[in-house]
Amino acid sequence: MQVHEKINLYLQTLQNPAIDQVHHQINPHFQHITSFTKKQVEIVMYNILEGNQLTSGSAYEAYVDERYKESLKRQGRADQLADVDIIAGLDLLAEQNQWSRCLETASQHSQQVLHKYVALRSTQLIQEGFTLEALSLYSKYEAPLFPQNFNIYKRLAIDMFGMKGLSSPDSYTSWTQLRAMLLHLSEGMKLADEPQPTLVKEFEELLLICHYYACRCSFREVKSLEGLVAKLSIALLRHSDIIPADKAFYDAGTDCKAVNMDSEAFVFLNHYLDLTEATEEGNLDLVDYTDFSNTDIPTEIQLPATPYLSPLEHEEVKEWILTVSMDQKISQTLPVDERGLFPATLGGALPCVVSGYPVLPGRGRSPVELGRPGRLANRDDWNKLIMAAKMSPEANVTDVLGFLEEWCGAAPTMLLQ
Repeated sequence: MQVHEKINLYLQTLQNPAIDQVHHQINPHFQHITSFTKKQVEIVMYNILEGNQLTSGSAYEAYVDERYKESLKRQGRADQLADVDIIAGLDLLAEQNQWSRCLETASQHSQQVLHKYVALRSTQLIQEGFTLEALSLYSKYEAPLFPQNFNIYKRLAIDMFGMKGLSSPDSYTSWTQLRAMLLHLSEGMKLADEPQPTLVKEFEELLLICHYYACRCSFREVKSLEGLVAKLSIALLRHSDIIPADKAFYDAGTDCKAVNMDSEAFVFLNHYLDLTEATEEGNLDLVDYTDFSNTDIPTEIQLPATPYLSPLEHEEVKEWILTVSMDQKISQTLPVDERGLFPATLGGALPCVVSGYPVLPGRGRSPVELGRPGRLANRDDWNKLIMAAKMSPEANVTDVLGFLEEWCGAAPTMLLQ
């Protein structure tokens, strides 16, 4: 935009300026002139800027620019402001809460510009409790490996882990969005010029948790995979220092109850009650982890800020625990395997990518080895997944297999003996 055009536009933004106001604005340069019309001001400014007084003109051009932008901002004319100062224009759109226009405009510029505003909007949405909407932004615009964004990504994942209503198959798409974002980030971090092992490990754990949740959503569609649903909920207890602990134990208990694993259900739901009581009292010392001495379930946790269940749901758990506690046929302790450990305990073994349970040698059946080192599956769990995909090709289990191939490398697609 030419200098005289800026001046003209600036003058147009003045709403019937009084002569003394105009005089005051240019007085430092023309003290000998006592009155001006708008047209005279334009002519005089143009002559200054185009004439011999280059230094004075350059300074005055900057002054005109700033006054023009300030005037546009006061009037809320974001589009015109963006024409002369893109950042100021985008800032104004953000202040006006016109986020669709802001992000659409920003997307036409650099990644740094775009993701400044994606991050601002995502942070706002997260703070307002709209975590899934924030996730959708990163699904649409991707998640760059900007270190200043890492806390946003972690907050997105952790908030989703604690949300209610994301267990049904209808929520599978939300988990796939988070899963894709975390896979992109963790793989990108490994390829960085100076990888940070601690950070990579942190994001890989978030990805693993997300994968378990996505699998669990998917497996709920298929009746034959109910046992794997329970296994995944139990495996997630291993991460109850990241997932809200009361939610993790409630989910594990209810999913165990659904497949008649009553001893496990009793222990997990009883522990859920202990955690809820400790949350209400604000005292973690009330929680007893004696029942979990032969597990790898963490004991160093943070109490949830608020109870996970409604009072009515909580009472239903208490009633079930009371009923089962009087049934002599149901053990009130966790079972152990030949290692003397709870069967879901890793104990140094690698987790199965399908169930989260340990992949143990010497049980008569060799594990399924996927394409990447350290990616294993228990043969029985793998066969159940393959069979479910063949019997229900329209279900999301086929998408789980596709992700496993992307994440873990080539995988067998047939039943293994």
